[in-house]
Amino acid sequence: KNSDILSIRIERFNWTRYIQELGLQEIDMKDNEIEGTKEALYKTEGMNKLVVTCPTKRIFTLSVPQTIKTCEEARNWLNPFTRLGLKARCTGRT
Repeated sequence: KNSDILSIRIERFNWTRYIQELGLQEIDMKDNEIEGTKEALYKTEGMNKLVVTCPTKRIFTLSVPQTIKTCEEARNWLNPFTRLGLKARCTGRT
C-alpha cells in the first residue's frame, strides 16, 4: 500500500523483469528529446503506466487514465499547465 516501498522493491527486482513477468502490454514508446531520456506507456489493470527514465538514470512510473494512448498524451495529462489550458514556458532543462 505504501508507494515508496513498492517503488524500492520494484527497483531492486528490476523494472524490465517486472514488466516482462507481469506481461504488460506496451502501448507506445518514445524518446524524450528535451530530457534526453526514454519513456514507454504500458496498459495495466485500472490505469495505464508511463514508465520514464530521468537524467540520473532512475526509472519511475506514473499512472494515467486508460484513455491515454501515447507517451505524449500522458506527459500532457501529467503537466499541470496543460491540464489548466496554459502553455508551459520551459522548453528544456539546464
